[in-house]
Amino acid sequence: MKTLFYSLRINTAILMLLLLATNTKAQKTIHDDDHFRIGFNMNTYVNGNGHGGFYNLSGVLSSHRNSFSFGPTWQKAKKEFTGMRFTYSYAVLGATPSCHVKAEQYNRREELSFFVTFSMNRGAVLSKSTLENEGHLTTEQLERYKALRLTTIEAFAGMNYCYHILENIKIRTFIGIGIYNHLNYCEPTYHDKMAPVLMTGIGIGFIK
Repeated sequence: MKTLFYSLRINTAILMLLLLATNTKAQKTIHDDDHFRIGFNMNTYVNGNGHGGFYNLSGVLSSHRNSFSFGPTWQKAKKEFTGMRFTYSYAVLGATPSCHVKAEQYNRREELSFFVTFSMNRGAVLSKSTLENEGHLTTEQLERYKALRLTTIEAFAGMNYCYHILENIKIRTFIGIGIYNHLNYCEPTYHDKMAPVLMTGIGIGFIK
């Protein structure tokens, strides 16, 4: 009886150690998936809002499948900072264990996510191509259009694809559809004050 009791104690201890090891591994997986990560993105993008291309440098905070980024925008045509941009994205495939049934099977290189983004630019100018699309303009009209400083808000939703070239560095390409609105635009031009447009862009990001 004493031998049986001793054997049960040994088996119970082994079982408890196995359960503890399994629980520790599960907690580590959850921690690796759920803890906050910080980084930054640098993107360049263009849409049909009449301002031409923009650069955006933003800080990033991510956890689980969710990612938030916020930062200033730089207009290429004006060569100045003109506004701010906020983006939320939700990963559906990629480099987080939660995107797959088993953590050991998740893709460490590629990511696919959906995003929504909002931006506002103040004092932005019309791009050279937008002015050219107006056709023949008198010198007075051209100078007046060049002097325009517009406040523009826009919202887009779309898809984002990322590829990790290193563990913490990834390149991205994205496409979306949305709408812009020039809040203080009243010139009689072919360019619309408000319209639905496409947006495309590329970028690079670092996540710690």
